[in-house]
Amino acid sequence: MKKYWRVYVNSIQDALADRARLVVYVLEDFIPPTISIMLWLGIYNFSGKVASGWELNKLISYYIVIAFLTLTLNHYIEFPIGFRDIKEGGLIKYLMRPLSYLMYIFSGSNGWKTVRFLFSLLPYSLLIIIFRQYLSLSPSLSSLTMAILFAAISYMIIFFQRFLLGITSFWITDNDGLVNFFWMIQALFSGLLIPLDFLPKWLQSITWFFPFRFFYYFPAKIIFEQLRPSSYSTDLFLAVLWMIGLGLLSSIFFKRGLKVFSDTRQ
Repeated sequence: MKKYWRVYVNSIQDALADRARLVVYVLEDFIPPTISIMLWLGIYNFSGKVASGWELNKLISYYIVIAFLTLTLNHYIEFPIGFRDIKEGGLIKYLMRPLSYLMYIFSGSNGWKTVRFLFSLLPYSLLIIIFRQYLSLSPSLSSLTMAILFAAISYMIIFFQRFLLGITSFWITDNDGLVNFFWMIQALFSGLLIPLDFLPKWLQSITWFFPFRFFYYFPAKIIFEQLRPSSYSTDLFLAVLWMIGLGLLSSIFFKRGLKVFSDTRQ
């Protein structure tokens, strides 16, 4: 494990050396929820109500929680894997080393995320201060514990899903369109744009066929204690199943991708 710890430390150093990119990433984390909050405040000021049984304070609190979940749970590995390692042939140097490429990417992503999280504390604190009058959070210890458990599983689900998107470059010359399509679907079905309660019933039912609802929406709903504790066991089983399934697919498709991989620098 020492070699992956070294990868983690090196990634932290790399992130600290690329502070301009970090600033852009931090803005990416906070501009969407801030815009959403301002939008719903405008809707409420115009109509005097919001939809689907959400009170204004709960809705604003929801986006503040979502902002925290996105900056802690997201991985941004698709393009480095697809472009740097596969298209440009950088993968060859990792294949010649005694380490797991998947574990290398995971350790490196954790390093970047550590720095990104620390850089995000100030703007996140400002977000809370600006909208503190609407903040309405009082989760019980059991709900908070369960939310952390689901968030940890979501962390791995998101990693494996992004890893799979990245390695599609083995077979697709330009996978930018595919990656952007999945980003769009994820934003809609993960509760990032709006709570899933706001979607039509038929569209809500579709979300059950994807793991995206576990990304942000599910941990947030647990924090707000808007889900029945009796359903936790079933949902936990499904989340773990998605995590294991995507993990196995990541390993299988990476090994298959290596069979068609060629160093593009030659």
